[in-house]
Amino acid sequence: MEKEDTETFLGSKGLTFDQKWNPDIFAPAMKVVLTFPFKSEEERINHYTVMNDNLPPNYARQMGTSYAAPIVLGLVACIWQIHPNWSAKQVITSLISSSTFNGKWESLKAGLVHLAGKIKSKQFIKL
Repeated sequence: MEKEDTETFLGSKGLTFDQKWNPDIFAPAMKVVLTFPFKSEEERINHYTVMNDNLPPNYARQMGTSYAAPIVLGLVACIWQIHPNWSAKQVITSLISSSTFNGKWESLKAGLVHLAGKIKSKQFIKL
């Protein structure tokens, strides 16, 4: 599956109680490869993704919006390491303006985080 074909989680978009649109940006939450502390070889073999993957032992694919937040937080840490004097607003603006948009995601009104090239080249939007 290509990233452009991905769907959003139900309930992960819309207005908040104070009428602000959510999300501003999104990150991968499907098929995220993580370390996974299986209690036994039987548990590992019976995991729902292991039979279709060629991952090392103690790794598995997981899904859920809880996995997207640490990805964005890691990017924020990289930006602040490069630009320690930036405000939170500057970091957020850089994340949003650097995201990848796709017509299939129009209902989200947000793009997918995409900063790899910008972090390497230190090219960020300055306010």
